Formats: sequence, C-alpha cells, structure tokens
Amino acid sequence: MKARNKNIITITKLLFLALPLLIAGCQQSKEDKMQSLIEAKLQQTMKDWSSYEFINMSSVDSLFTSFKLTEECKAQRMKIIAAMNRTGEMKKKLENCKKSEEAILKDSVAYLSKIEDDLANELKKMDREYKGDFIGFKTELTFRGNNSFGGKVLNKVRVKTNKDITEIVDIKSVE
Repeated sequence: MKARNKNIITITKLLFLALPLLIAGCQQSKEDKMQSLIEAKLQQTMKDWSSYEFINMSSVDSLFTSFKLTEECKAQRMKIIAAMNRTGEMKKKLENCKKSEEAILKDSVAYLSKIEDDLANELKKMDREYKGDFIGFKTELTFRGNNSFGGKVLNKVRVKTNKDITEIVDIKSVE
C-alpha cells in the first residue's frame, strides 16, 4: 500500500511539473501572433485577399523608444545649433574685421568650432548609451497579392505592434 501511495505521489508531482510545459506549448509564439495580426490587417486592406500568398517574415524583434525623440536629445541639438550660430556670427565678423582683430577672431572661430565638435560628440555618446524603454515588437512580412489591375505583385511591409502583440501601431510599405 505504501509503494502504491508513493507511486501516486510521484505521478502527481510529474503532472504538476509537466503542466506548465503543456500550457506553454499551447500558447502561440510571438512570430505566430505577429503573422496572424498582420494577416488580419491585410485581409481588411488588400484589394484581393483571396490572392494573398505568404512569402516570409523576418524574425520578431523587440522595439524600444528612440533617443532622437527624447528631451535630452532635443536640448543637446539646441546647444549645437546655438554654437553653430555663434560660430557663423564670428565668421561674418572675421570677413569684415580690421587686421588688428583678425588673429583674435580666428582664435574665436577655432574655439567655437571646437565647442560644436564637442557638443556633437557628446550627442553621439548620449545616443550610444541611451537605453530605451520597451514599447513593443517589429518585423517585416513579404507576401504576394493581386494589385488593382489583377496582376501579382510582391509586397513587403514593416510592422510595429504593442507589447502584447494585440494591436498594430504602425505599418509601412517597404520598397
């Protein structure tokens, strides 16, 4: 009787360990979810959905916020523009200056140009070090379908979705 109870307990433990694997195996992969979502959108927008032929889809990749859209980037670009304006003003003064001021103005232009370069390098460094926030997924899907004239054409779309792959947030045709 003890051996039988021990076997039942062992089988029960194995079932509890295997259950999460079974559940995970039934869930759709990101790729499957993405393809289904895109095809549902194409079904609504294609001229002739019945002509749709899947060709391929790139791997689904994470999508993050862009440094170029941050306030830090905008502020740094404004500093660069201000430095460029100062350099431009100094160059204009240099064109119309007296000989006695020429050396000083040339030094000023060189100094301001160095500031521009330093600010631009700082912007590049900020961009490299930026760790964006996860906002969803992206992929490219290639397919064939009939155009308005009934001819088969090859199409490619770049698609961005939300975090749960339940909504397309951007879809663009890629040439």
